[in-house]
Formats: sequence, C-alpha cells, structure tokens
Amino acid sequence: MQKVKKAALFVGFALFAIAFAFVAHWMEFGPVKIFRYYALVCVTAYLAVTDLRHRIVPNQILLGLAGLRLVCFVPEAVLYREHMVNFFWSALLGSLLGMAILGMGNLLCRGGMGFGDIKYVGAAGLYLGPNGILAVLFFSLLFSAVYCGVMLLAKKLGAKDEIPLMPFLFAGLLVTCLLGI
Repeated sequence: MQKVKKAALFVGFALFAIAFAFVAHWMEFGPVKIFRYYALVCVTAYLAVTDLRHRIVPNQILLGLAGLRLVCFVPEAVLYREHMVNFFWSALLGSLLGMAILGMGNLLCRGGMGFGDIKYVGAAGLYLGPNGILAVLFFSLLFSAVYCGVMLLAKKLGAKDEIPLMPFLFAGLLVTCLLGI
C-alpha cells in the first residue's frame, strides 16, 4: 500500500510539473521565476502534508524557504539588473501584506490560526509579491470556507473545530501558479 501512495504522489507531481511547464512557457516566465515557483510549490506540498498529519508547520523549513528566496535574488540581479529594486520591494511588500492579513485574522479569531500559517504566508509573499499572495489568500480562504460549510452542513465539523490551513494554502498556490498570477 505504501508503494501505491508513493506512486500516486509521484504521478501527481509529474502531472503538475507538466502543467506548470506548459503554463510557464505560455506565460513566458524566465528561468529564475520558474525555479522559484516550482520550489515554492514543492515545499508547500510537503508543508501541507505535514500540517495534515501533525498539525505543525516547521520553522526550519520556513526559514529555508525564505533563505532560498534570498539566494534567488542573485541570479535575478544578474539577469534583470534594471528591475532588481522592484523585485526586492515587491517581495518585501508581498511578505508583509500576507502576514498582516493573516495576522489580523488571527487577532479577530482570538488565536484561532496557527503562527506557522502566518509565517508561511510571509515566506510565500517573498516569492509571489503582493498580487500573488493576495490571489493565494483569496483562493485558499475561498476553498477553506467551502470545505467548512460543507462539513458543517454534513455535521462532520462543529463551529469550534479546527482545520489545518496549509492544505488550502497549497490549493490556492496551485491555482495562482496555474493561472499565471
């Protein structure tokens, strides 16, 4: 059974890689942007599974994700020197905007959201910028609201039950990447 799960996961990643390559080619993404997005998607998939299984988003992985984005600034500086200041400010604004939105949500929900989700959105905002992180949050919160609504109607969740947010952030990221936002 374990081999079947690994094979299904491999096929899923392979199908995503093909779809992503098609969209990246169609949207005329540069090589660094393709690498950044693909790395973000793969790490987010891992974090989604970890959050589902253990209800935790590991800080070490989030730091590695943010560090990898900083490393990606080097080839961007070489390839797109005239746009480097814009890339930096876009990354910073995306990070701060995403963290501010989920941070406000955490305050309104009286701590109902994990800080790992907030830190993840900060790291993802470095990759996506303000427009991309807003799209991810929109789709993620839409998907989670639909899921919770269905589960509440089916009486499989109560009003006070908690759900992991990372799987929905992963789904929102996939949609955002495939739409080329």
